[in-house]
Amino acid sequence: MTADPERLIGMRVSVKMSPTETHEGLVFTCDTATNALVLEQRKGADPKATYRIIKTTAVREIVVLEALEPPAEDAPEKPPLPDVNLAAVRMREERAIQSARDKFKENVSGKVTVRADAIMEAMQKTMPCTWMEKKNEATGELTMVILVLNEVIIFPPYTPDSARGTVTVVNRVKKVLAGELEKLTRAGAI
Repeated sequence: MTADPERLIGMRVSVKMSPTETHEGLVFTCDTATNALVLEQRKGADPKATYRIIKTTAVREIVVLEALEPPAEDAPEKPPLPDVNLAAVRMREERAIQSARDKFKENVSGKVTVRADAIMEAMQKTMPCTWMEKKNEATGELTMVILVLNEVIIFPPYTPDSARGTVTVVNRVKKVLAGELEKLTRAGAI
């Protein structure tokens, strides 16, 4: 890596990452605070570009393929970057935050153990699940159960043996639940 990566901005370079990985493109920008180099990669005269962010700490070598030349007098100026609609960005951010809050409220019911929440979270990565209160017919006591695919109910202690539902679906849920429990146990999460 060159001592001053900012000198490369605007130059066409070949960036060698490893003996088998090399990327070519125009150095769009660099950020010394995050040790990142951004390459602009285009195919021919296509106006669309791909921007590849590369950690400079992973770079083995940079070779300048084409140095930056001053623009010709009659060269057209590059079009300015489009304006960013900050109101739309803030609105999208607020929706994402509200969605995360709603998901948190749904997932962490406060009526179950940390172990049960971990199991629920793991199951949601594979199948649609939600918490549901189920009344015990004999005692009248409310129990939190996991409803999977709107067909299978997993009762406490939230193990494959405690899953109930349609035979075709419950077998799949039991298999996924067993796998997720194994992963959580290995990770020390439960």
